[in-house]
Amino acid sequence: MASACAAPGSARIEWIRAEVVPGEGPVNAALFVPVKLNGMECKAQLDTGAPGIVHFHQSFERDAARPAVVEALGIRHEIQGPPNLAADQLSCPKGIRLSLGNQFFEQGTLTIDLKQEQVRFVSGSTLANDGKALPFFYPQWDLNSSGGGHVVIELGDSQGRKRYAMLDTGAASFGISALSAASWRQLTGKEPAAGPGVTSYGVSSWGKTIPCYRVRSSTRFDLGQEQALENADLSYCETASFKPGQQLAALIGLRNFANHAITIDYPARRWRIAEASAQ
Repeated sequence: MASACAAPGSARIEWIRAEVVPGEGPVNAALFVPVKLNGMECKAQLDTGAPGIVHFHQSFERDAARPAVVEALGIRHEIQGPPNLAADQLSCPKGIRLSLGNQFFEQGTLTIDLKQEQVRFVSGSTLANDGKALPFFYPQWDLNSSGGGHVVIELGDSQGRKRYAMLDTGAASFGISALSAASWRQLTGKEPAAGPGVTSYGVSSWGKTIPCYRVRSSTRFDLGQEQALENADLSYCETASFKPGQQLAALIGLRNFANHAITIDYPARRWRIAEASAQ
């Protein structure tokens, strides 16, 4: 069982930085926000690539779960947490790692201002009548999830072709990340191999090195309503770790939006990207 009450709230973004491409130095790899877990000060990754309310990164038996309360940005949810949670602990339990999924924010509008490094939430809809806002789909693929969906958007190109992509703040270090070799070819016009303009590198995963490729795309990717991605960082890694419930060309991470604010209106199923104002 989960319940939520929402009021306006804001928080500073806390970045985890890591070197993704060997030799290029650390980049913003994961976006965290402060949360309260049973009243204890913790941090949680903000992951729009995940459904559900809260995802604990540790596995535990569901019959051993215990009630917990998670609060962030003025939102409060009652959830089932791991058995090592207790209300009388003085600090966030060691080893507890968690992510906030889309369902956490379903009762309102979430704004991620990457330039000001701030996240804001307001209850209800703010983009329903915004002429520059774009519709998004909210499919629910995960049959094992208690709820929530995925933010799927349209990605057009200069030739008028449209593809579907998933907005994924959990893939913060990526720009446009192709999900297959075929999608990489369609999006770049290149083979997944080192060559002119293509950087190849390896990523370690479960004891193996996964070949990856990256290019600075010359294609203007149309998002609709005169909004577009230009000179986008486009990558592909040869792994099938993510299998969506529909055909997607790519994940859209945060790398191309460093000077922008992304607003997701869950009740209206609309989103908007805009250049953030300097303050």
